[in-house]
Amino acid sequence: MGTGVTVNYGAQSLEEAMELIMPLLPILIPLSLIQFALMVIALVHAVKAKEFKVGNKIMWVVLILLVDIIGPVLYFTIGRGTNLDEQGEDEHE
Repeated sequence: MGTGVTVNYGAQSLEEAMELIMPLLPILIPLSLIQFALMVIALVHAVKAKEFKVGNKIMWVVLILLVDIIGPVLYFTIGRGTNLDEQGEDEHE
């Protein structure tokens, strides 16, 4: 019933997998570090913020955590509101 054709898209062993991944590491490691740093910065800012341009705190925290690099970028472009430090200065004046 089958055609007898097998298609293999992956590596057969760990060694083959490592051979496929090794050339990509100089690109993947910096991108992963940038993504992680951006996520942490966005998360800290979202947790400290009292107001948002769009949405609420829970929505932004979930979006930042679950949607890898797009979540933090969206937060900084359309969601970022005022920060605690900025509001604290305004309240004391």
